[in-house]
Amino acid sequence: MEDGERGGISSHIKAVLDNIEYAHHLTKKNKSTKVVIVVSGNEADRLSWQKRLDKTSPFIFNIDGSTKVISLEEKTGDKTREGNFLGTLLAYNKFKDMAGEKGISYNDSVILLGMVFGRGERMSPFTQIEGDRKPAIVVSSTDGEGPGNMSAIEEGLLYFTPVVDYIQSRGFRGILDKWGDETEIPSIDLSAPPASPDDFASYDVIKFISIVKITDELAKQKDWTVVDDECNIVRLISRNDKAVIVKQLLDCGVEAGPDNFYYAGVSLGPVAVSYDVLDIAAEIFADEITREGVTIDFDPYFLMAFSMNSNFSSWYETVKRDRELRALLEKVPDFLEKVQKIKVLFAQRHGRPVNFKALDMGDRIYWADIGLHHAMREKYLSLLDTGGRGIIARKLENISDGTDAHGNRIVNSFIADGIDISDSVVVNSTLRGRGIIKKSVIKDSILANPSMIEAFAVLSVRPSGKTVLKPGSGVYRSIGLNDLVLEEGIRQGTMVTKEGPIDLAVSEKTDLRDRERTYKVPIMGNRVSFAEAYEMMFGISEEELDAMRRNLIERIREA
Repeated sequence: MEDGERGGISSHIKAVLDNIEYAHHLTKKNKSTKVVIVVSGNEADRLSWQKRLDKTSPFIFNIDGSTKVISLEEKTGDKTREGNFLGTLLAYNKFKDMAGEKGISYNDSVILLGMVFGRGERMSPFTQIEGDRKPAIVVSSTDGEGPGNMSAIEEGLLYFTPVVDYIQSRGFRGILDKWGDETEIPSIDLSAPPASPDDFASYDVIKFISIVKITDELAKQKDWTVVDDECNIVRLISRNDKAVIVKQLLDCGVEAGPDNFYYAGVSLGPVAVSYDVLDIAAEIFADEITREGVTIDFDPYFLMAFSMNSNFSSWYETVKRDRELRALLEKVPDFLEKVQKIKVLFAQRHGRPVNFKALDMGDRIYWADIGLHHAMREKYLSLLDTGGRGIIARKLENISDGTDAHGNRIVNSFIADGIDISDSVVVNSTLRGRGIIKKSVIKDSILANPSMIEAFAVLSVRPSGKTVLKPGSGVYRSIGLNDLVLEEGIRQGTMVTKEGPIDLAVSEKTDLRDRERTYKVPIMGNRVSFAEAYEMMFGISEEELDAMRRNLIERIREA
C-alpha cells in the first residue's frame, strides 16, 4: 500500500477509500447483492451465522432487508470436508433445491458466497473465546449507526459487495466465491459504469488477480497467473523460486518490463464461476462431492487444470514435483480428464469454447486477514499508521485523521486525568486510575491503571488492579479484576464457559501448527489445552455465549 503523495493521498489509496464509500452507497440505495450464501463447518455454526447475519444484513447488504442470506453446512451424508471447489458445488446444489422450493429468483444476478469453515487453530485462544468461530472475531468498532462491532466475516462480505456489482453490471451471472473473513478492497474504480452491459456476459470463470512485480520473496509465497492482452488466462504457475517462475513466463512468451523486471498476476483468492459452468461441474464431479476423503480447492489445482488446453506438459511437470497434487491424484486419478470434460461439454451445449478470464483488482489493494496473531496485531495497530494503510483503517471505523495536541484520536471515551496518553487511538472505552499509554489502540474496553506501549486492548473489561501490556502484546475479550502483566508479544483473553471463566494466553511466536507441542497440551500456564478449549466451546450458540459473557461482566462490575 502506497503512502501519501505530495499534494494529497495517492490515487490507489483514494480508489480504495472510494470503494469503501461505494459499498455503503449500495447498501443505502438497496443496490447491494441480492443473495448471500455462507458456508460453515457444522450445524451449530450454520445456525449461529444465520441468526447473526439475519440481524446485521440491513447494515451490510440492502438496508431494506431484501437481501436473502442463506447459511449452509458443508456436509453431505457423513462427509464434512469438501475444499472450496467441491464445497461451492455442494452449496450450489443445495441452494438450487432451496430456490426451487421457495421460489427464490437468482439467475439474473450474482450470488456472493462466503466460505467460513475451518478450526481456526492458529488464532487460538481467540477462536475458542468466540465459540470456535474465528470469523466472529471483532475487527472493527462502529459509531453507533452500524450493526454494532463488526466481525471479520461481516467486514469481509460488506466490502466485497462492490465487486459483485462490478461484474454483475457487466453481464456476468454466477457465484462469486471468497473466503468470508478476509477483507479485500480493490484499488480500481468499482463504481465506474460499464462500457457495455454485456462486457462480461460471455465470461465463464473469472480469477481475481493483482498484477505485480515478481520478487524473490513473493515468488516463493504466491501462485502466479499469466494473462494475454484480452484478459484470457494462459497459464497458472505454482509458487517457486523466482528463476523457475521466470523460465515458465519465458516459455509463455512473457517479456521483461521496461524496468527489466517480470510481472504477472498474483492470485487474490476469489473466483467467480458462471451458473452454466457450475451446472456442468456439479454433474461431472457428483461422485467426488459425496465421496469421503476427497477435498478439492479452486487454487491451485482445479484452476491450473482448467487453464490447460492441448499441451499438458506443464501439468505433468507439476505432478512430478508437487506432493500435494500427487496426493489428490491418488484419490481422483482422472482429475485432469474430468476438468477438461467440463470444457468439452460446455462447448457442446453452448456452441462456443469456455472463457477463462482474469480481472485485475489493482496492484495495491487493501488486504486484511486475522488468520494469524501477527496479522491481528497489524490489523488493530494499523489505526495508528500515518501512511495509506492507516488512512484506510480509520476510514473503515469512521475515525478522524485529525489528532489532539498529544497525537491521540479519542472517540466516545472517558480517560482519567491521571493517565498520560500519547499517539494512541481510544474508541468507546473508559480508562480509570493512573497509567501511561503510548502508540496503542484501545477499543470497547474498560481498563484500570493501564500501562501500554505499542499494544492493543479490544472488548476487554478489567476495572480494577492494573493492566500492563508490553510492546506487541494485546488482550481480546479479557475479563477480570486482578493485575495482568503481559510480556512482549503475548496475547490473553477470557473464555467464558458453562463451568466459569478460563483465562488463556499465547505468544505471537508460538507455532500453533505444531499441534502435539502447542495445541494439544496446555502451554504458558493455561489450565487447559487449546484442543480441550475447542471441545469445551463446540456447539455453543452465539446467544448463549453472549448471555454468559454479559453475566460475568455484570458480576465483575458489581465487585
